Amino acid sequence: MTISLDDVSCLLHTPIIGQFPTASNVSFGDADLLFELLGVESSNGKAEMRHLKCRHVHLSWLRDVYE
Repeated sequence: MTISLDDVSCLLHTPIIGQFPTASNVSFGDADLLFELLGVESSNGKAEMRHLKCRHVHLSWLRDVYE
């Protein structure tokens, strides 16, 4: 059994038509909103982004934050 894109769309109620958002669309300003929605201190999140020298964080970092 396999999970299809249609299954994901039905479960998450997200459209599967259109342009996929990429990390290049996220700015440091937008990151404030992202960290607020995740319940993470903005300064900690931005420090991780600076450490990685890119506009994303590792999943392992998020796991550490929530543990």
